[in-house]
Amino acid sequence: MKTKNVILVSIFSVLLFLLCSCKTELKISVLPSGKIAVEYYAVPGKSFSETILAISGEEAFSDEPIVFNANEIKTSVVQTGLEEIDVSGVKNSTLDIKGIIPTDKSDIFSKSGIIKYGTKANDVEIVISAETLQKFYEFCPEQFQTYIDLFMSPSFTGEEMTTEEYVDLVASVYGQELADEVLTSKLHITLQKNDSKVVKEISLLDLLNNSTSILIK
Repeated sequence: MKTKNVILVSIFSVLLFLLCSCKTELKISVLPSGKIAVEYYAVPGKSFSETILAISGEEAFSDEPIVFNANEIKTSVVQTGLEEIDVSGVKNSTLDIKGIIPTDKSDIFSKSGIIKYGTKANDVEIVISAETLQKFYEFCPEQFQTYIDLFMSPSFTGEEMTTEEYVDLVASVYGQELADEVLTSKLHITLQKNDSKVVKEISLLDLLNNSTSILIK
């Protein structure tokens, strides 16, 4: 039971890291081999770290609490369908997740349409919209869905909510400091193929509150 709880907390840690880090970068690269690499890099804010420590109980039972454990997070990320997964980072300050899209495109990024493919090997696009995010949620393992539900994010639930309403909701559940981090956080999305590199920046709040639609190609 303890092992199961650790895995569940690590899943929540990944999701909170992806959604609430003060610096986040998602990079999709078409490699010379034809493989497609996914990399997610995140730097947590102070409120994020405190929230994870409170949920995991690390702070109460350790003199040197750990916000995330690379091995446990890798176990969780395997459930997304990515291959050749590597998780690294500096203790409690950065997290770097890398993986390769499987050849049968059975991962949740491909099935949801967040990564869209054309007829040529390097014909890859990134689509961030209400439709792809809700499909991403649909294809997530049940445990991931359970923790996504904790955020009550309109982008995943399809619920209509104003920006003010959503920020108030986050503040009421996780505190005003974490809500403020969501307000100021940005997500940088990069698509790299051959010699072409396109970078887009979007507000994390817009992403969570179903207020943006982006096509990168």
